[in-house]
Amino acid sequence: MNKKINRDNYKYLCSLMAQLLELDVDTEERIKEYIENHGVDNFFKDYEKMELPYEVYEKLEGLQLVLETLSDKTLEESIGGAL
Repeated sequence: MNKKINRDNYKYLCSLMAQLLELDVDTEERIKEYIENHGVDNFFKDYEKMELPYEVYEKLEGLQLVLETLSDKTLEESIGGAL
């Protein structure tokens, strides 16, 4: 993931994630603050350490799996295209 995301993009990313995962405003704000302070990559490594409702952990785990799968698929396609 891109580690050089500006604050406006953090807000947009968190808003999209909140809509997708149907998060409440408080949870969205806590996630946004964490991502602004620690970055997206660290968020997905450490979100279990945040005090969030259990169902949010489950949703984030699912989102992380989708993102990893898409990332792996993109890597495979770029390597396959280079051969």
